[in-house]
Amino acid sequence: MEEMTSDLFTRYFPNRCGFGKGQIQDSFGSESKEVDIIVFDRDSIPPVCHGIKNRNEKRVEGFFPVESLWYAIEVKKSLNNNELRDAVENMESVKNLRSHIKNPVRMLFAYSSNLIDSDMNIKKEFERYKKADSGWNKNPAIQVICIIGKGYLFVQFAKRNRDNKRVLLWKYIKDQTNYLEVACCLAGMINTITGQVFDPYLFDESTIQILEEIEL
Repeated sequence: MEEMTSDLFTRYFPNRCGFGKGQIQDSFGSESKEVDIIVFDRDSIPPVCHGIKNRNEKRVEGFFPVESLWYAIEVKKSLNNNELRDAVENMESVKNLRSHIKNPVRMLFAYSSNLIDSDMNIKKEFERYKKADSGWNKNPAIQVICIIGKGYLFVQFAKRNRDNKRVLLWKYIKDQTNYLEVACCLAGMINTITGQVFDPYLFDESTIQILEEIEL
């Protein structure tokens, strides 16, 4: 599943993006758990890799300095309670790393889920996530969740207009026709990597809804 997902990303991301798997390190001697997909900047700090490539030579495997990363991604074929807890634990280990410039965005990408489908399915996924991550309302272990056929969730920190207080927003796009939630996820990733905004080409801003607002 990891190779298939990396291949999907490779088609849309700029050439400066490298894809790998392995552990992430910081300069203070800490290491993350094994991460399924690591998206790193080839033009930034080069990864300190073992030099091992997979058979199609598209992904490198080894250790990566946290400063060189854009994304750390957990991939699940079918999301259930155990797989979710595993993803939270792995991304928590990435969150605890200390970077001198920026921390990678922590993402969960799943191809399906064991929750029963309904019109509220992405909200049900969010309720399950809240039970798995005690920091969901302050500093979530996972900042982006995309489940194919379910929807797309992401965290945003902002200042509330009416009182200028800092808030954490969980926003979502529910499942759309033609898997628009996946396209929106890819657009969000490209926005982060390139600094350009592609969202308006894919969907109207009203498609994004606030699921939860927490005052910090």
